[in-house]
Amino acid sequence: MAKIIAIDYGRKRIGLAIGERITGLALPWKIVPAKDDIPADAEAVWRELSDSGETIETIVVGLPLNMDDTEGPQARLSRQFGHVLAEESGIDVKFIDERLSSFDAEQRFKSAEKPQPGRRNKSSKPRKPLDAVAAAIILEDYLRSL
Repeated sequence: MAKIIAIDYGRKRIGLAIGERITGLALPWKIVPAKDDIPADAEAVWRELSDSGETIETIVVGLPLNMDDTEGPQARLSRQFGHVLAEESGIDVKFIDERLSSFDAEQRFKSAEKPQPGRRNKSSKPRKPLDAVAAAIILEDYLRSL
């Protein structure tokens, strides 16, 4: 079954999520270290996707639009990344507004980390795959829009 991949593009980390149209499920998947170089980042992501063995029907890249719906510097970088990835992969790349996905991902982690009554709170914080969770939120929004 062909998968849909969502990407939360960042200059340090690139979050990937995987899902499918039929089930409507979107899951955080991987984090790819970014090089702050769009062609190198697109190549690294395409390598990860190719090596996964998954059949990919669509790639969705989140655009962190400003609250007034304009594209700022990071949205322009994300759009450029998506175009380079489309050329590299030959797969249709779509763009979706993701201006609050990172905030939403952080809120999900905060609610999951609240101490439970009768349980000790560990002093070391778990490593948070926020970028992959943000990508899953982007994918959830895309799947709902279909």
